[in-house]
Amino acid sequence: MSEKQIEYSVFCIENVAERLGKTGSELFQILNSSGLLHSYIIPSYEALHTQRKASAIFTV
Repeated sequence: MSEKQIEYSVFCIENVAERLGKTGSELFQILNSSGLLHSYIIPSYEALHTQRKASAIFTV
């Protein structure tokens, strides 16, 4: 995993957590345990990181 993928993953986690009223740690646990972090967010970095913040949050 590249540094940019890590940064983007943290960006997604923190922004979605804020939107849902959860902590970053809580959302990380949800995404990690569901498999979404490693099966969707990280592999889709190339396509997702080009979208606006609102689009990226909606997508996740």
